[in-house]
Parts: sequence; structure tokens; C-alpha cells
Amino acid sequence: MSDELEALYDNLDIFSGRRWRQNLLADIMPFTEPATARPLLSVLREAQRQGCQTVVRERDYVDADYLDEFQHHYCVAFGNPEAKCERLHFFRARLGRADLLDLTAHTDSYLGYSVLRPTRSFRTGRTAISPGRQHPDKGYVLCRSEFHANLSGTTLTVRAAPFMQADSNVGVCAQASLWSAARYMHQEHGFPLFVPSRITEAATRAVTIGQVREGLADLQVLAALREMGFSPQKFTHYSTETTARIIYGYVESAIPVILGLKIGNEGHAVVVVGHDFHVRKTPRKAWDSNIHWIDNFIVSDHASGPYDTLPIRRHDRHGISIAKNVTRVYIPHPPEVTVRLDDVTRHVQTIMTRLNQIIALFPEADALAFTQDELESAVFRTYLRRSNEFKTTLPAGMSDFFKHVYKSMRMPKYIWVTEISTAAYINQPRSSDRKAVGEIVIDSTADWHWRLGSFLAIHLNGRMILRDPQRRLPWRLYVDPADMPYGHLVRMP
Repeated sequence: MSDELEALYDNLDIFSGRRWRQNLLADIMPFTEPATARPLLSVLREAQRQGCQTVVRERDYVDADYLDEFQHHYCVAFGNPEAKCERLHFFRARLGRADLLDLTAHTDSYLGYSVLRPTRSFRTGRTAISPGRQHPDKGYVLCRSEFHANLSGTTLTVRAAPFMQADSNVGVCAQASLWSAARYMHQEHGFPLFVPSRITEAATRAVTIGQVREGLADLQVLAALREMGFSPQKFTHYSTETTARIIYGYVESAIPVILGLKIGNEGHAVVVVGHDFHVRKTPRKAWDSNIHWIDNFIVSDHASGPYDTLPIRRHDRHGISIAKNVTRVYIPHPPEVTVRLDDVTRHVQTIMTRLNQIIALFPEADALAFTQDELESAVFRTYLRRSNEFKTTLPAGMSDFFKHVYKSMRMPKYIWVTEISTAAYINQPRSSDRKAVGEIVIDSTADWHWRLGSFLAIHLNGRMILRDPQRRLPWRLYVDPADMPYGHLVRMP
């Protein structure tokens, strides 16, 4: 790069090579309060874990979220910081200054970005960093969306769960969790965009309980979610397994779940964005959820960083777990969905109990009745899905005839899908060997009191029953002897 060209990029610094992290920290930490630096260190460790070899620091960056915080707090502070931020860009490739002229050859190595506020404390602002190549046998970050950054005229893209550290001068952990959930739902599902001050305003417009810095009450969290365009759901802590099953079902639906925790005498909030997976040596009881193959949820925690883990049953190194610490579960529910996950669980159990009674309505009942083993060995994985996405991502191994039946069906915008498998199939060491034997499709807008009237389709081991809610005699039966166990229905990308 010539001296003239290098002068044009005078707001960009490169930290490259094996010691990029040490050199970057040597430059940043003298201006950072160590007590609040844990999320920043976590972001750098995550980048390093993903094979980062270069960080490009972009100075004089105008970040809309920090600018909102600046306008509502820092601009009137006596020792106010600057209004502009720095942004760190992470690359798996080793770059030099000459590469800044054209980054198009390095877009595939982009790992994401993290904004550094120009403050002494709580420096980690809007962040989108890749969780890496997910191992199908170990864990999944499901609440990810595409985020874009422009650097030197090149558009760079990363799939990530958005993260932000709460600046307790202007907000609290609940606000940061609401921001993370809302930013993802905006980017992935088209809900309104909210900057931090709008979240605070939405939470406190009708209910004000002390200073916001002391935390948000239940009604304030729900009010904020309602203002964001959701039909919010709140669950208090049931049994550990029930609470975990609710969290798991919504995260499998690619809907982030906000958890309220009690840690000592303090409240805290995190956002669940994924989970791990572990093969078990022994089968579980019938009609179990896949939750029994999961030990930890993956969370965005403003105090510790993105992609931290929260154990379900055992305590982590900090003594925290779902069983011990979760007191509230908040769901940013799409407003079109009136049937909740706990409704679906009850409906599916009723359907499985009465499945042979439904089959008995058809002339072929004796030959088509389900065996006790078929019914009692079922293990369920339930999630919400857009019906169009369901139809376009049906697994390749499913019967072609049944795929065409699904594609021709009339469905609401959202459907609940309960995938049916068995412990024997789930316990396979390789994800490619894990199979499903059917699924139950539930109308997300149905009368949730009518358990047998909510399903649209029941498909299990070569038999499919359809229910047309617009006809007086609504049930139809299809049989395809060629139907075989097939790969799990495609997860949300």
C-alpha cells in the first residue's frame, strides 16, 4: 500500500498474527475499568477460539445504540465522553494494510464485530460475533440472524446472536436482555427496531417502580415486550424439568427466552439462545421431551459475555443453575400465536392417548391400528415454525407422497410441530443416524381448550391423518407403505 493510500485509511488499525489479542488488550485495557471488562475479554476469547488471526479496529465509528445512550445520559454528564465509538472487526485470515483496499477476498473469513463505547466502564456495546461452526453432536445456537457491517466499502456478513453489555449508568441487565431479544427478533422476524432508550420508555411508561438502575419489575418487562409488538408470555418457576422443557421448546422455535434469576439477594437477567446435546446411554421413559438429552442452555449474559452456559440441573462454577436460580421465564411470543407451548404439550399427550380411537373411525381400522410400542416409545421435540418454512424444509427422507400432502395443505402463518422419535434413534452417536418416525402439526390459532380439535395433521409410521377445520366431517386418512424413518425435520438456520 502506498503512503498516499495508507493515509486514506488513517482511522483503521490492524492487530494481526499470533499475539493479536495481547497487543490489542495492551492498547485497550489502560482505558478500561477492569471490574467491568469481563464481557470484552469474553468476546476476544470467543474470536480467538474461532481461529481469529486479525482484528481491524475502526476508530471514529458512529453507533446508533451508543449515540442513543449518549443523547439520553452522557451528553449532560459533567465529564462526558465522546459521542463516537470504536468497532472491532474479527477475521480468520491474516490481513495486512494492503488488504484494506479490497476485502472482498476475505468475506468468508469474517467472524463478526464488537463496538467499544468511549466510556471507562461497560465498554462492550453492540456485538455480533459468530458462535463458530456448530457441531451437530454437541450444541446449537439457534437464535442467530444475519448482521452486516461495512468496512472499506465492503459489506461483511455474520450469523450471530446479538449481544450488548448493560451500561448501569443508563440501564440494567433486564434492559440489555430485552435489547438482545428485540434486536434478534427485528433482524430475523421483522419486528420493530428498538434502541435502549425506547426500551426504557416502553418499560416505564405505565409502571414506574424506583430508579431504572435498580432493575425492572415483572410488569415493566411485560410492558416493554408488548410495546415491541409481541404477545408476551410469562411463566413462573415450575419444576426444573417443566421449566427446562418450556425454555427448550421456544429456543428450538428460534425464539430467544429471557430468564429472570435470583442470585443471592440480587436479580439478574439473561437471554437463552441455544443449547448443548449429549447422547445418553440409557433410554428415558415414554413421552419424554428431548430436554433429557440436554445439560446446558447457551445464554447471552451481559455480565459475562455472549455464548455462556447455564446448567439445567447441576450448578456451574458460579453455583448457578435453572433448578436453583430461575424465577421467571419471559417469551416474546408472536401475536398471531394463541396456542402456547404448554397447551401443545397437553394436546399432544391427549392425541397420542386417543390415536387408535381416531383410527377406529376409518374402515381400515384393524389393519392400521398403532401398537402399544409405537405409542409408548415416542419421544417429542416441539417447536413453532412458519408454515411456509415448514413446507420448504421437509426432510429428504420423508415419503414423497406425504411431502406433497403437506405442501398442498392450507395452514396458518405459524404452526406448532411436535416431532416424534424414539430414545433408540436419539441415542445414536452421530446426528446423521438420528431419525424421526413422524410428527404432529398443531394449528397455532386453534381453540386451546379443545385438545382433539387443534391438530392439522398426525403422521406416524406410514399413516397420516388430516383434520380440515373448515369441513363438518373433517378427518381424512392417507397410507404410504413406503414411508420409513427419516432425518429430523430441518432446524431453523
